[in-house]
Amino acid sequence: MWAALSHRYVSSHFPSTPPAGRFVSLLGDAELDEGAIWEAVADPAVAKLGELLWIVDLNRQSLDRVVPEIQIERLQGMVAAAGWQVVTLKWGRTITDRSEIVERLSGEHGTVSLRELVRSVPVDTLWHAIRDLGGHDYGLLLDTYRDIDPTRPTVLFAYTIKGRGLPTEGHPNNHSALLSEVQMKELAESTGSSFDDPWQTFSSDSPEGRLCAERAQALQRSPVVHRKPTLLPTSLGRKHKAPISTQAALGRLLADIARDAPAVAARLVTCSPDVASSTNLGGWINKTGVWSVADRHDWFADDSERVLRWAEATTGRHVELGIAEVNLVSLLRELGAIWSRWGESHPAGHHLRPVRGAGARALVVRDVRRRPVDPGRHAVRCHVGAGRRGTSPSPHRPSAWNNRAASRGSRRSRRTWSGACCTR
Repeated sequence: MWAALSHRYVSSHFPSTPPAGRFVSLLGDAELDEGAIWEAVADPAVAKLGELLWIVDLNRQSLDRVVPEIQIERLQGMVAAAGWQVVTLKWGRTITDRSEIVERLSGEHGTVSLRELVRSVPVDTLWHAIRDLGGHDYGLLLDTYRDIDPTRPTVLFAYTIKGRGLPTEGHPNNHSALLSEVQMKELAESTGSSFDDPWQTFSSDSPEGRLCAERAQALQRSPVVHRKPTLLPTSLGRKHKAPISTQAALGRLLADIARDAPAVAARLVTCSPDVASSTNLGGWINKTGVWSVADRHDWFADDSERVLRWAEATTGRHVELGIAEVNLVSLLRELGAIWSRWGESHPAGHHLRPVRGAGARALVVRDVRRRPVDPGRHAVRCHVGAGRRGTSPSPHRPSAWNNRAASRGSRRSRRTWSGACCTR
């Protein structure tokens, strides 16, 4: 999700940004118990990301149990209420092509006609039909992908049987179940593979081998061309007069950069979880605007007395999120990886209000290969504006906090910070 939003941001500011296709995530239905999922779904910043696709493997099994009750309608309603497109594939085409069977099987009580119908169907055909769920019908899945609404995010609920095709399929304790040697050999034989060489590839002249080669070519990406970094000025002409809070210093610094170093300002983005006005970002926002996936009408543009000009457009350089800590740090992480994903040397300055606990652990900047960024080249540093929660800001205690400390969840990372977080 946040990678898609970051790409939208970069593309709207730098036309040379490489294009991207869909941003696809595969989730288990039990993972939807995580509250951070719903914080992300509901954030208005993602409501128009038509390139975003979530595929939910709906097998009703978590690690320990079969998920109680039938939750699909509740999940569908929660996602739809956030403006997302909701697609559900319950049955494959073996059943959906027979509307009469679907209608009768969905009834509350069996009838004489139903029993006669079941008896009239060959056992092998009936066995295949009742296991023909939408998540296992690859042709149906591909057709569904082609018809997805490109103007908003989509979640696809695909019914599946966990462990389908294995002796443990559908069993409530199959998450950690291991197959016996005999079962492994039977599986290898049924799939046309080798028990002794399970990693063998398809022959290059076979239909499977040709398909793999074709898809590998289609999915090949051009090497990322890294842009020449923008030189940072050593000073902005403002003289030091007296100690001030770090929040005041941050606001003045951003305003000075926008005025005196426009090339740097063009590659600077600020983020906040609904605290921009209370953390001294007003001057920066007034000069650069608020970024949005699409331009929005400013209904208060004629108010000459307002202090904060909240104009949302694709040219803005401040990203506003709701009050959700994990959303904020997840977006910061993806913006920090812009250099490796899209080739833009992008010193991304982020305004960070609460970073503690799970939020701190989520702020681990990674490159496109999903490895932690080298702190020596792409450091993450926070100039501290607050120590322990409830203490007053002090300009005399600058501190450095890198992504390694964040991933460890150290004592320092569990504090509440307020300041400027920069990655370069």
